[in-house]
Amino acid sequence: MRLALAFALLILVTACCRAEEPVMAWEYDFVRQPVGARPRIEARYVDARRAGFDIDAERYRLMVDLKSNAGQRIRRLDVGRPSPNTNLLTGNGAFVEVTDASGRVYCSLRSKNASRVNIYRRGPYYIETHWLDVELADS
Repeated sequence: MRLALAFALLILVTACCRAEEPVMAWEYDFVRQPVGARPRIEARYVDARRAGFDIDAERYRLMVDLKSNAGQRIRRLDVGRPSPNTNLLTGNGAFVEVTDASGRVYCSLRSKNASRVNIYRRGPYYIETHWLDVELADS
């Protein structure tokens, strides 16, 4: 019994020591790349209803409708920030549309349900953002 307890304690101490190693690697990275020198990036919902989300970066901005009368779409993509702030999208923006073998068209602009977004990982230079539950509806 004592041997098993000692062995479990040894494993716990080893695991704790190993858990600190990645932290040390990040501390070294922070010394080389101060927060003020990193590019600006943020991802957030546009309102409390989560009707859309916005990825706001130093040189671009992406605005997505998760639920709106216009369906699910990328509404705006501005590049060249802070100036000239040019929107690359026209008309309905960017959306998903597919046609099945019988010729029936399904489109995210016709969706009545809300999609969602999850942020999985965030680093000093990126935010891994996944747009989920994009629904395609026929007419």
